[in-house]
Amino acid sequence: DYDKATTTQARGMQSRSRLESNPLNRDTQPAFLQSANSLTPVQRLNVGTALRVGLPSALAAIFAYFYFDNISLFLYKNFLSAGEIQFLSSDEVQFIPSFLQVLGLLSAIITGNAYQTLYQQQETIYLALFLEVSEAKSLLEQCALVCQGRPFYPAVLQQIKLYIRNDLRRLDLDPVDLIAQSPRN
Repeated sequence: DYDKATTTQARGMQSRSRLESNPLNRDTQPAFLQSANSLTPVQRLNVGTALRVGLPSALAAIFAYFYFDNISLFLYKNFLSAGEIQFLSSDEVQFIPSFLQVLGLLSAIITGNAYQTLYQQQETIYLALFLEVSEAKSLLEQCALVCQGRPFYPAVLQQIKLYIRNDLRRLDLDPVDLIAQSPRN
């Protein structure tokens, strides 16, 4: 049952990829999907990041620009008394400069943590790639020692070449998708 399900799933994926790569079927897709298909993986990632981060930020900025006065008046009338307003605006407390310094410090801490996380991800990716290339090199050396002089040696080298071309250099798919796929013959 498992073999039938994986074979059916693989056939479905192959037929979908054939439909997507068929130039006749591109005419039936909307224009924004046609332009998205022509993007490289890095460009697709940049567009996705801009939509995930930039769009909500721009909408929040527009909302704040138009409604800041109304929100501040609402807070002034409903939550703050005249004494509290006078206390916050006095020069002895210097609430606003201190508040801005705290916000700047929090922003620096959050930015530093974000860069640290991104750097760790990048480092993990490079280490994993280095380990994978080292294993491929070791596999090639072992195949050369064990299979040299045997009739199937060229076929083994061809399979290693296919592995390097189709797996190690595959940049159009996420690594998670490659790992999740079942092994094929």
